[in-house]
Amino acid sequence: MKDDETGHRLAALLIQAFNGYSELRFAPILKRYLDIFREELQQAIKSENIPPRQSAKARSEAFGTSLAVLKRQMYVEMSEALADDWLAEYPEHARGESERTMHLWIDELCDATVNDALKILSDCKVVLDDADALWRRSHPQIDHHDLTAICQGPLRRAPRRPCRDRAGARPILVPKRLSPLQSP
Repeated sequence: MKDDETGHRLAALLIQAFNGYSELRFAPILKRYLDIFREELQQAIKSENIPPRQSAKARSEAFGTSLAVLKRQMYVEMSEALADDWLAEYPEHARGESERTMHLWIDELCDATVNDALKILSDCKVVLDDADALWRRSHPQIDHHDLTAICQGPLRRAPRRPCRDRAGARPILVPKRLSPLQSP
């Protein structure tokens, strides 16, 4: 019975800790990623060097890659935050379960962010398609082979800057842009 009480107590503390920490620390970062993604799609719509849909696709892929990197950073940071003295007092099996639970929560946060990004992309679809059609009409001289070479050009690594919360937690790097494309 004592292990059961300990498990329930740990679960309640874990939920409280994760909710508070993720709201203060991760929510603003994930919101910023979505803001950057929205800005990137606006740049894709205005693209002059490559078709806007291809630009949006590259930027969407870069968003996914950046989010995957962020998720790994979130795992590490949350593990370190939970490794404080209050978690050390619980049995090893309870700590292992808390780590799995924390990973599931971070996965859910990131999945929700992906869903939000897909909604943003869906909201831009008509404008993006119109911009793409206009681009193709204004570049009739580019054949399919040239277009493929242009669209598969290398992406530059985005410059990064640290993002700190008010509590002074260690920085998670947030890209200034998700995928600045090189001009062909």
